[in-house]
This record gives sequence, structure tokens and C-alpha cells, in this order.
Amino acid sequence: MLVLIEKNEVTSKVFVEFLIAMLIIIFLYRNIAFIRKMLYYYTVF
Repeated sequence: MLVLIEKNEVTSKVFVEFLIAMLIIIFLYRNIAFIRKMLYYYTVF
């Protein structure tokens, strides 16, 4: 029983970290696209 709870805690921690990592990657990807667009317009004008 205790081992199960510990395992659950570990898996939930890993899952939360994975979710945070995914959110950061998505945020960075969108930001990179936005920054590229801004740089493109900046170089054009």
C-alpha cells in the first residue's frame, strides 16, 4: 500500500513536470514564430 502511494506520487510528479515542459516548449515555439515575424518586419521596414 505504501509503495503504491509512493509510486503514485512519483508518477504524478513526473506527469506534472512533463506537462510543464510541454507548456514551456509550446510557449517557446510560439514565441520563436512571433520573434521571427517581428524580426522579418523590422528588417523589411
